[in-house]
Amino acid sequence: MLLLGLSACSSDSIAQPPDGAATSATSATSATSTSSAPATPTTGPTTAPATGPALVVKDLGPPLLRLRLPDEVEWRLQPGGDAAYGDYPDTDPISVEAVTVKAYPENDLDHYARITSDLDRDLGSKVRRLDNRTVAGVEGFVLESRGDRFVYTFGAIHGGSLVNLSVKTPRDDARTRESVESILASVEWL
Repeated sequence: MLLLGLSACSSDSIAQPPDGAATSATSATSATSTSSAPATPTTGPTTAPATGPALVVKDLGPPLLRLRLPDEVEWRLQPGGDAAYGDYPDTDPISVEAVTVKAYPENDLDHYARITSDLDRDLGSKVRRLDNRTVAGVEGFVLESRGDRFVYTFGAIHGGSLVNLSVKTPRDDARTRESVESILASVEWL
């Protein structure tokens, strides 16, 4: 039932950002296997922002963020703007999906990380929480899930909404990590 609530309020707009609108992200550098929150977000090297098609993610109100997708992938943007599916040149699939729901002031990042982690576990994935990270000035939690595919999720509270951004691929390799970092480096909070 909770999964239905999380996916029912996903974003609904696709648009191209103005040139030069992308900002950089910082990367997480260490991992923890517990669900407790790290004391401070980690920082690391910046990555060049993705330059492919754009997604504008929104909740029921105004747009919350804009991001770009890696240009080496042939993308199929979904109506509604909350997801894009594609294939690398060698046909490995990749998807980028955003889920937004109203965030309640009494709940913090730890609360939402636990809920997201529990949902992934319920779907049969092995979930690991990493250190919080900051993307374009907004702190969020990071989860990595492994089951029948690798899922990297960044979740943050912005504009009164929880925004979960997930990148899903069949494997965790250097190309996947580069794609994740380039997408997060392109995030612009609106």
